[in-house]
Formats: sequence, C-alpha cells, structure tokens
Amino acid sequence: MNDPLNSPPQEPNPKSTRTSSRRTLVHWVIAGLLAAGVLWFFFSQTVATQKPADPSFSGYDARALQQLLTAQMPEIESGSPRTLNEWRGKPLIINFWATWCPPCKKELPDFAAAARHYAGRVHFVGLGLDERDKLLAFAREFDLPYPTLVAGGFALGQTTKLGNPNRGMPFTLVLDANGQPVAHHVGLISRERLETLIAQALER
Repeated sequence: MNDPLNSPPQEPNPKSTRTSSRRTLVHWVIAGLLAAGVLWFFFSQTVATQKPADPSFSGYDARALQQLLTAQMPEIESGSPRTLNEWRGKPLIINFWATWCPPCKKELPDFAAAARHYAGRVHFVGLGLDERDKLLAFAREFDLPYPTLVAGGFALGQTTKLGNPNRGMPFTLVLDANGQPVAHHVGLISRERLETLIAQALER
C-alpha cells in the first residue's frame, strides 16, 4: 500500500503546462485588444467632438457678422453711406487696414492685383481706419481698384467675434457668395495665402 505522505512528488505534465500557458497568453492578448479598442473609441470620440466644423474659420459669431454687414460706413470717394451687404452674390474679400499700419501698406498692392485678376468673380472692399481724406489719398496712391469705406472703431470691434480677438491690423475676412464666413487672416497676408482663401470662397 502506497503512503501518500511518503510518495515521491509527481512531475508536471509538460503538455498540460504548455496548453495552460497558451490559454493564458491568448486571454492576455484578447484583453489587450479589447482595452486598445475601448481606448481608441473614446479617443476618436473626443477628437471628433473637439474638431471644428471648418478648420479654416473659428470664433464665428453670426450676430457680429450681421452687424458688420449692415453697418453704414461712408465711402471715401463720395462720402455716401454704404453697407457691405451691397456686395452679395459673389465671394467678398474684406480687408481692414489703416494709413498708420506698415503691414497694411505692404499688402495693399497684392490686394489691388488680386482684385484686378478676379474682377467679375470676386468682390473686394477695404475698410479703412482713419480720416476720410487720408484714406482717399492712400487708396489713390496704391491705385486700389475697389471701394474703401471709413470703418471706425465699431467695425473693428466686431472682428473680435470674427477671428480677431485682439483687434489686430491688418485683418482679412473672406465670405462666400451667400455672405457666410469662409476664412480669416490676422496680420500681413502673403499673395499665396490670399489666393488660397479666394479659391476656398469660389469653391463654396
């Protein structure tokens, strides 16, 4: 009769050990894949929620835009009050500039050239911050082929809700043919960047 207390220890079954190890490994792999799937789901949902609807335009306030488009501002040539809403039906490039702003002076020739190139397809309007006679002299010096309105502080203030929180100058706002914002640019804009924004407006 064998005494279980004095029996020699049984050697583990190598086949059973390998099978158990494989099952454990499979379980860990499955658990890892499930965890990765859960993390990916939550990450993708977070990114989708945070991603803006239009990466080229943010900080858009519909009321501020409407107030800007309907505000009456004197035209520098005649002095007659006009509104930006008059230039509808085609993309509209609105450029805020001032006579005392060096970057504004540097980019005005590019706006003049672009306005001539896209004549009949795109509207350009300048919004100048200075006295009417000074703005008129600058517009003639740079031979601007598009209208310029005397903007004043109210118009520039509206841009704080249209992508220009610090009231930077110059400031360019691009609208599509329906008057909806397409893009904005704060500071000196290159001719290449201007061309890109115009192309985006024409594609709408």
